[in-house]
Amino acid sequence: MRTALVTGATRGTGRVLATMLADAGWRVHALGRDRLVLDELRASHGIMPMHADLTDRDQLRALTDELEVDALVHAALRLPDTPGFTELTEAEIDMALEVNLSATLHLSHALLDGLTARRGDLVIALPEGAGLLPRTLAAALTEFAAGLTAELPADAPQVHTLPCGPTPEAAARRLRMMLAAQSTPERTRNSAK
Repeated sequence: MRTALVTGATRGTGRVLATMLADAGWRVHALGRDRLVLDELRASHGIMPMHADLTDRDQLRALTDELEVDALVHAALRLPDTPGFTELTEAEIDMALEVNLSATLHLSHALLDGLTARRGDLVIALPEGAGLLPRTLAAALTEFAAGLTAELPADAPQVHTLPCGPTPEAAARRLRMMLAAQSTPERTRNSAK
């Protein structure tokens, strides 16, 4: 049975992706901050709950130190409600960068060796929205995925970007096709897409 870690699994796109993977027969570790939703996911889908805050590096290390996964799906998309950049507070900008960008890089780095050993997949959900902040984050994450793909050897994990619109269900369909294509015996190295 293939195993996945899904971040942001207690709401929105992350929740839909976690339940889709579980329903498709994956063993899913769901990382999120809402204990009640994590308990519900365990009861309804057999998902392994991991209560954590992505901004707490020590907590993440403790949770993932021995974790072996075939896919790491970064879907923790935390954006301020304010669309206009000039209206954002410093705290809103910091949180968006920390959750969407820093946590993605740190967790990818922490699990990269294991993903390589298992010939796994690293999937990075891209924030969507008309505002400058979501577009900036999506561009930075896309460049990270492309740069990581270029830096890694041929037997390294496949690195993918996953647009999350127009609905979480559409993102789940794309993820299902993406991972199914990667499970074929003729698996070849893809560039970030």
